[in-house]
Amino acid sequence: MSRTKFYGKIRRLAFQKLPSGKRDKINLLPLFILDKHISNVYTLGMNTAVIITKTEPQVKVRAQRVAKDLGLSLSSLINAWLRQLIKTKTVIFSAADEEPTQYLLDALRESGEDIKAGRVVSFDTADDTISYIDEIIEGEQNAKKN
Repeated sequence: MSRTKFYGKIRRLAFQKLPSGKRDKINLLPLFILDKHISNVYTLGMNTAVIITKTEPQVKVRAQRVAKDLGLSLSSLINAWLRQLIKTKTVIFSAADEEPTQYLLDALRESGEDIKAGRVVSFDTADDTISYIDEIIEGEQNAKKN
């Protein structure tokens, strides 16, 4: 049903004839509560915007549980996060519960060994870096020619 047809039905229902023959407004709140499939129902008369985002179903359920445990709605938590983003212009993620994978641990160990053995090259400027890379490419091209 289009938005125009929906609002037309609401207007007709809002001014139904009473048994006395008079037209009067009726309480529309039960209508709004019953119709949960139309997102505009929740925002009529409210200064809100709808943000649609995709997430994994388990993430949503777990986030809703956390919000409920805090005594808040998920919507209020998202609004607070958005306000904080605007205020600080920063995004903070906590990795307090994260464990590094074995692959990451091996890569860190290997890079530490490379640093200790002097197999790491560092540069003072971007031009030095580009020159170094150009030398490597030129050396490889010369090796292929020979």
